[in-house]
Amino acid sequence: GNTGHIVLLAGFVLLTVALTQVINGAAAVTVVAPIAIIAAQKVGMEPRSVAMAVALASSMAFMSPLGHAVNVMVMGTGGYTFRDYARVGIPLTILLVIFLLIILPLVMTLG
Repeated sequence: GNTGHIVLLAGFVLLTVALTQVINGAAAVTVVAPIAIIAAQKVGMEPRSVAMAVALASSMAFMSPLGHAVNVMVMGTGGYTFRDYARVGIPLTILLVIFLLIILPLVMTLG
């Protein structure tokens, strides 16, 4: 049923979020999007929906200062540590992933 599609979508979102914590978001999308699109086509999902989820997940670089250049700049001037990013970023990322997995299927058809 549609539950398998949500699980696959969640897997690609979580993979993209994890990669975005250590590399640039554009690089994470370049790695994950082609795999996600092919997998979506094979299981009968709408590839554009999965690509949109991967693109949105690539902007969730909150758990680490390495994911975005602005995070590094703020870390230096604000005196933040990796622990500070994790303390605020993990709950924020969890909230946004849940929000994405609820809203995206309502806005875009998964297949």
